[in-house]
Amino acid sequence: MLRIQSAAVIGAGTMGAAIAAHIANCGIPCRLLDIVPKDADDRSIIARSAIERMAKHKPAPLYDNADASLITPGNLEDDFDCLKQVDWIIEAVPEVLSIKQDLFTRLNTIHKPGQLISSNTSGINLSEMITDCDVSLKQHAFICHFFNPPRYMHLLELVPSDELDNDVFNAFIQFAEHSLGKGVVIAKDTPNFIANRIGAFDMSLALQLMQEHNLSVELVDTLAGPLIGRPKTAICRLLDLVGIDIIAHVNHNIFSRASEDESRALFDKNPLLEQMIEGGALGDKKGAGFYRKQKDAKGKRVIEALSLSDASYHPVQVIDDDTLKQAKRIGDIGERLRSLFELDNVNGRFIWSLVSGTLCYAAQRVPEIAASYEDIDKAMCWGFNWEHGPFALWDAIGVTYIYDRLQAEERPVPDIIAKLMQQEVKQFYHQGHIITPDGQRASIQTNSKVFNINSHIEQSAINSNKNTTLTWMGDDVAALYIHSPNNTISNDVLADIRNAVAYAEQHAQGLVLCSTGEHFSFGANLKEMLGLLEDKGLDAIDGMIRDFQATTMCLKHSSIPTVAAASGMALGGGCECLLHCDRVQTGPELYMGLVEAGVGLLPAGAGSKELALRASEWAGADNSLFPKINQAMELMGQAVTSTSAADARNKGFLRNSDSISMNKQFILHDAKQHVLFLANQHYRSPREDPIRVMGRSGIAEFDVRLHNFIEAGYMSKHDLVVMKAIAHVLCGGDVPENSLVTHDYLLDLEREQLLHLLGTEKSQARIAHTMKTGKPLRN
Repeated sequence: MLRIQSAAVIGAGTMGAAIAAHIANCGIPCRLLDIVPKDADDRSIIARSAIERMAKHKPAPLYDNADASLITPGNLEDDFDCLKQVDWIIEAVPEVLSIKQDLFTRLNTIHKPGQLISSNTSGINLSEMITDCDVSLKQHAFICHFFNPPRYMHLLELVPSDELDNDVFNAFIQFAEHSLGKGVVIAKDTPNFIANRIGAFDMSLALQLMQEHNLSVELVDTLAGPLIGRPKTAICRLLDLVGIDIIAHVNHNIFSRASEDESRALFDKNPLLEQMIEGGALGDKKGAGFYRKQKDAKGKRVIEALSLSDASYHPVQVIDDDTLKQAKRIGDIGERLRSLFELDNVNGRFIWSLVSGTLCYAAQRVPEIAASYEDIDKAMCWGFNWEHGPFALWDAIGVTYIYDRLQAEERPVPDIIAKLMQQEVKQFYHQGHIITPDGQRASIQTNSKVFNINSHIEQSAINSNKNTTLTWMGDDVAALYIHSPNNTISNDVLADIRNAVAYAEQHAQGLVLCSTGEHFSFGANLKEMLGLLEDKGLDAIDGMIRDFQATTMCLKHSSIPTVAAASGMALGGGCECLLHCDRVQTGPELYMGLVEAGVGLLPAGAGSKELALRASEWAGADNSLFPKINQAMELMGQAVTSTSAADARNKGFLRNSDSISMNKQFILHDAKQHVLFLANQHYRSPREDPIRVMGRSGIAEFDVRLHNFIEAGYMSKHDLVVMKAIAHVLCGGDVPENSLVTHDYLLDLEREQLLHLLGTEKSQARIAHTMKTGKPLRN
């Protein structure tokens, strides 16, 4: 595997600085260079300022702000020769061909053997940039197009030059997947490559249809968002995020360079976009675009939408359409879209025209922009966060269905669709094969570290129900997938976890606890808990909490290793499950926290006990407990959630023995390897050593502090009730300072305090409010 131990980014603008930040995220020292401003005292002020802004930037470009120390500022006059010392140079200078050509000509003079040089251009041809460079540079040059923001966007488009050394390129692909954590797609050296070419068409077509049908901004975003398998940003919101001027530039690039594109006219100047640019309505960066944020007379924030008729703004109107609501409830994307296509109104016509137009356009672009249909699907899912790529959608909707309707409307049919209609299997994907541009079928090449969750569940299930599926991962390792609504943890899920552990103890080397979807778990099922409280009272809740504690302790003390594979949200009860597994294998983006205080409760699935245990371990045998108990108190009392996996480690939610897979697609594979490693080390479950606690002296100290917060107005009276309950458990109750207590003793304490809080009207009101609105209530 290629080892890149140092890098440099040229261009400290928004994108260049964000790329440098992500390289630092990967633990690689990086130089960040830019021009020397005229008459500047600090000749590297542009790069230095960009680094300083990283800690304040939203969304945060760094996993851990401390990693900014890995980035060294510099300038292109004093520090250019330093580029000789790095393994990889990335240029991110303005998208002007002459500027890039001049830079590559200059880099040609200092290029050393084996050094990689890439461009982050989003639309300029590589061949034009490096035309005057030596063969040795061309053999190590390629386009490396990150999507913004680089930390969060999985897609990385790579475009090789004709002279690029294949061994070098293949080694970089492995580096990009493993070390940068990216989903790599190989694109052709064509205008705007893959994702932006298809995405620009889709957005431009949506704008054209919006104007043709005189649709509102709000309606377009309702029709072109999650309803059809797209993100909530849909069309207009996405254009505001990208920048109205940016999409106009992208369209102009395609219009001027893609002369053979059958839909080229769609990329010509759009009067609406031109009008917005002229008026300075460039989107989020200027505070107004298709939407803008204002404050009403009471100072409350109001979001307004653009009226296309007169360019004025009005409060956003919620689209309340029963037909659309009914369609949204259809889980199968193909069935849902077919039902929407059949609507005999403007909504149905818009959705059909947009989806069918984009699917046909994508089908015409292979092999022009990509070697395979799968590459386009990956690019759109990873770069634009579509739930399904265009060709997966062709299959889901039905190639025959779309073909017949295109024929009925006398619209052109892409050549590949005509070829598919002649085959017995009218699909792009079928039984591990995919159609090729010439109409043949080829095996899908998959990375051995990538688990296809759906096929894995389908082919390797031991038993399954609506909430969980127990499967084999191979090598006698079992996996339990949670797939309840929002991956919440109900009584049934708790029972399934205990049963999975029992099964693994009898038949497997270990168990991986994981989930389907973007997030590990949003925690305990509050609806079930509140319903149980209303129907059967606190005694029933007591039984449920005992089951929860038994489940997490079962994970901790099973006779086989348990490893959690997690990413995204791991909140409340989900966090408690992670805390009790032998290891956690996570991706870089882990938002983990014991957030029960937000609904007027405390962690009682052994989470409070576990943080008390960790605080004791953090303090050591001879040091004062209070600073570490206070740290745990802040995490629980303020419902702190980590901002990344690195932050989860800093906060103590993750241990040093837990691991981070830079590529989120490798988490399951790496979790399995952890199980095998532990099993091969003759695994023994951890001992239950006594826990040192502060007892009544700690409770008294917190009591004073909490009342000071009340007097200062930092918390409500019920916040005080919740915080005192948390302090009571973390300090170990009414015992002498430095007492050693058992795990079971603390489990009893946390359960008692939870039942106490659940019995209060204000905690019940907080739970109900959060369930209804998704937001916390301060009462």
